[in-house]
Amino acid sequence: MDIDTRTLACWAENAWDDCSADANSLRVQLRLMERNAANLFSAGSLGSVSKNSTSQSYAGAGFGRFSVAQIQQGYRMLIELYDWLLIAATRVYNSVGTCQQNFIAKYPNFGQDPDQAVYDAITFRLQPIDDYQIDLGDLRLRPTIGAWPIPGTW
Repeated sequence: MDIDTRTLACWAENAWDDCSADANSLRVQLRLMERNAANLFSAGSLGSVSKNSTSQSYAGAGFGRFSVAQIQQGYRMLIELYDWLLIAATRVYNSVGTCQQNFIAKYPNFGQDPDQAVYDAITFRLQPIDDYQIDLGDLRLRPTIGAWPIPGTW
């Protein structure tokens, strides 16, 4: 999907700000925002309207704009990330050892409300990537000196 990580982080932060102070409300808020986005395109879309020699057309998603489906898919990604990180955090919470002790020291209320720990993990995971370099070393063929029959190399 072509939604920037910064945009997803912004949506996660908006959901965090909009969710109630009640326990376990972040996923509910993410789902509410996803449902609102999905409701916008569930009945179809309208491209243009004309009446009495006047017309109006609507621009769809283009460069710098997201379609409603992309917004809904972005929220679905955040919900799936929430679920995955909740499972991971619960495993750490239920583990034995120093990791568990450090986790409980940082999130003492995790058993009743895991939202703070999961939100912190979401914001940690949604870091932008500004530099990327591809390693094609594994695609090179191995040297064939001394092998018989000689396999073809490029």
